[in-house]
Amino acid sequence: MKECAQELELSLRRRKGGDSGLTSEVDAYMVSRKKINSAIRKCLRNLRRKERNCITALDNNSNLTNMISTLRGVQEISLVVFESILSFISQPKARSKPSGWSIISKLLQSKRVSCEVEIEVNEVEKIDAELLILKSSKDVSISQLQKLLKGLEALESSIQEAEEDLECIYRRLVKTRHDARMIMSNFYEAKAAKILLPPKSIAIQKLKKLSNYYELQLLHPARGSI
Repeated sequence: MKECAQELELSLRRRKGGDSGLTSEVDAYMVSRKKINSAIRKCLRNLRRKERNCITALDNNSNLTNMISTLRGVQEISLVVFESILSFISQPKARSKPSGWSIISKLLQSKRVSCEVEIEVNEVEKIDAELLILKSSKDVSISQLQKLLKGLEALESSIQEAEEDLECIYRRLVKTRHDARMIMSNFYEAKAAKILLPPKSIAIQKLKKLSNYYELQLLHPARGSI
């Protein structure tokens, strides 16, 4: 997506105010966006399938049930974050496929209120709307180009932030998986040795602490730290 925006930005910087419309540039951008949205839809389907197949409690042991419940919480948070980022990038075409004028209307309104929650139009939607407007214009002024370039810079900045946050999330997921495997390994070793684990075992407390930390850091990421 970032490369797609960068290619459009380079193409626009080669133009001058007063040139003819941006039909070729817009069409090239939209073709790339269509391919990206197709890939995103596939990812979203896979995420939702994983969400439906989320693991359930494996037996009636209270320790194992608590562990599975906590791990499910970690998984659900991850799925929500990934789906949110993918939906942000794919808006608006990968979801409801609104008409061009519907997008433009959202841009002109700047924001809308739904169920008493104010939702800002994101950078992806703004770029799509502005491109549709400029595509229909016979002449493109310098001010219009500058506005579009500024929007592309904002979009690239948002994508860069998303990439950095995803990198942090990936590192935390790896750490969570490692710690969870160690806890489960200790649990099964204790079970094989017929050692009864109390409901408030150290393993459960450690996993809950890990989950709480993970949720806090995932929702309020501090880049570069784990």
